[in-house]
Amino acid sequence: MLKSLALLMCCLVYIAINGTSAVNQANLAPPTESPSPVSLNTAMPSMGAWSTGYYLDEVGDQASSSYVSLTTIGTFSNPVSSGSTLTAKMFVDAGSRTPWFTLYEHPNNQPVTGVYSDSINTLDCQVKQDGGAPFPMQFYQHEGADNFWLDRRGRSEVILAVSRRSEIQVACHHAVYPSTTYQFAMNLSHFSQAMAKVEGREQ
Repeated sequence: MLKSLALLMCCLVYIAINGTSAVNQANLAPPTESPSPVSLNTAMPSMGAWSTGYYLDEVGDQASSSYVSLTTIGTFSNPVSSGSTLTAKMFVDAGSRTPWFTLYEHPNNQPVTGVYSDSINTLDCQVKQDGGAPFPMQFYQHEGADNFWLDRRGRSEVILAVSRRSEIQVACHHAVYPSTTYQFAMNLSHFSQAMAKVEGREQ
């Protein structure tokens, strides 16, 4: 009887230890961008197609800075491909409201990375808001980077479009190799709700 009780106690201790370990490991999992904005509480204002996320520091912990992002599908062409599938993502940092972009070429889904010196990686773009007249914008990229940043005027134009909840159409070509082109459109509605959530201001 005593042996059976001792064996039962050992099993309970083992289960308790393993259960605690699993919880701790789950809590230590590297944080990532929320994969599904539609899984949010339905009582909250809709965020449309926007997702929320946060950055990781050098050791993989959650940093204090966060962002909202929007993903869309477009096309790209180059000397060896025509009309291939492109994934374009726009990020807007919380607080500073700084926008930046990443572009992914299919089928390998690799981000477009700056392989040249900074000035040669530039994309010359034309951007339309809600079918209006296009205005010029440059996407800049540092050597080795996989994101594109905008100058002050470009940031202002994008933030203005975001604040108006516009739809934008973007057509870009490589400044040095114009046969490389990128085209995509983004519906910027529900931005204010998404930013309110990530900044902790949702009602």
